[in-house]
Amino acid sequence: MAVQAWASLRAVAMLVLACLVTAVWPSLAQAQTPVSGAIGANTRWTLAGSPYVVNDNLYIQGGATLTIDPGVVVSMGNAVRLQVVSGAVIAVGTASQPIVV
Repeated sequence: MAVQAWASLRAVAMLVLACLVTAVWPSLAQAQTPVSGAIGANTRWTLAGSPYVVNDNLYIQGGATLTIDPGVVVSMGNAVRLQVVSGAVIAVGTASQPIVV
């Protein structure tokens, strides 16, 4: 009986810890958004989808605009590049919410 109570108490403690981590560090609870290839339509990268992980070359084409919202984190690999073929990138952070690349 004592073993079952200990296992239940441990499970509850782990659940509480997971909830606290999610509340204190919400960025740890966010999933990564992998991106690569061509962006051919207007696209917005939001804080909710952050971090954006560019895991292969990214091309802005067809007159599309990639808008990156304040506070967004963009992670790019060493040999990865972002190329604007035909279009634009708008990325304007703020003092309290910089865009981090």
